[in-house]
Amino acid sequence: MTRLPLLLAAVALLATAGLGDDFLVRIQNRGDRLAPLLLKLNTGTPGLTLRVGQWDSLDGVYPVPEASWRRLPDLDLLRFGDIAPDELHPLIGASLFPERPPQPTEGPPGPAVQPSAPVRVRCRGEWHWVQSRNGRLDIPHTEEEERRERAMRAFGGPVTGCFAAQQAWTSGAGRLPKALREQREELFAWVQHGDTAEVLRLLDAGVDPHIRDGRQRTLLHHFANKEALFKAVVTAVSERATAQLVVAVGDRTDPVDVVRTAALAWIDLAGDPVIQRIVLVDAPSVLGWEQWRAMDEGRTVGIVAQMLQAVSDTGRLPAEFVQPFAHMILAALDEAAMVVARAPDTRTAVAESRQAVEELLNRLLRP
Repeated sequence: MTRLPLLLAAVALLATAGLGDDFLVRIQNRGDRLAPLLLKLNTGTPGLTLRVGQWDSLDGVYPVPEASWRRLPDLDLLRFGDIAPDELHPLIGASLFPERPPQPTEGPPGPAVQPSAPVRVRCRGEWHWVQSRNGRLDIPHTEEEERRERAMRAFGGPVTGCFAAQQAWTSGAGRLPKALREQREELFAWVQHGDTAEVLRLLDAGVDPHIRDGRQRTLLHHFANKEALFKAVVTAVSERATAQLVVAVGDRTDPVDVVRTAALAWIDLAGDPVIQRIVLVDAPSVLGWEQWRAMDEGRTVGIVAQMLQAVSDTGRLPAEFVQPFAHMILAALDEAAMVVARAPDTRTAVAESRQAVEELLNRLLRP
């Protein structure tokens, strides 16, 4: 439902702010993007001029806030009793019910479709269970079968059954079972509503972070605050990597052995495709080198310093070198990880970087 007075005021405000002459109204119908509408403020008499635009010529065109031209769905949900005022987003609740006391900010209820629930797929005349888990769609086939399927695909062979579902889930192209399609659409719905915490909860629950919707768009294409989402994803992936380093160190007690094991484990993790793409390749590019370094150092330099302090307490490292070495070793490890992430042969790069890191630590820290 269009609200013309509010829409006119919104466009006038944008024009007065010098944000352009034409302003974009994005309309979607059941996930399909319709032709863009461009609004222009009339110069003579009060009013707006409407014309249909083209999606490939919208660079720099500022969007009109949706709340100025579309009726809030929250009003209808309240009207028909589908939600209670306590279930509204805190900002919307405060706007619609200003006299109510502030509500807790736990966010809306979780989605009805659990993204990690197994789904049946017809494969080779049988029913197989597939499941979104650990950054990919797991299928009940051996590694040898998957290699054979990839080889057949490379030579133009047909992709069927579980392998077709796996490809459609990630690429956004091809047919996908209804249950998996609902899981994917549920995630993108939460993204479109800007709920970063819920997106991360779904990712942790097993939703593939590389999935694309039916228009081949990734999560970042939908999210209003892309940098906020990406920083949150980088943090989540980095924290999982830190947990893996703790597991690698295990119950080792010698401080130098702890430093060496953690450092080599980080080089091994640099060969992981998810860590490569999100932490080592995309993060410096999307966030900028300085912000990425600040995030990395803020998260790990204290941990490295603690490990080196333990080495110093045994008399194998002068105390005044603990902080400088923490920064130096962290920088060297990150650079080695970057080399691995960008190498055409990951396995060789990991082996060479492990040798280099081990030699560096042997020279810096006395055994």
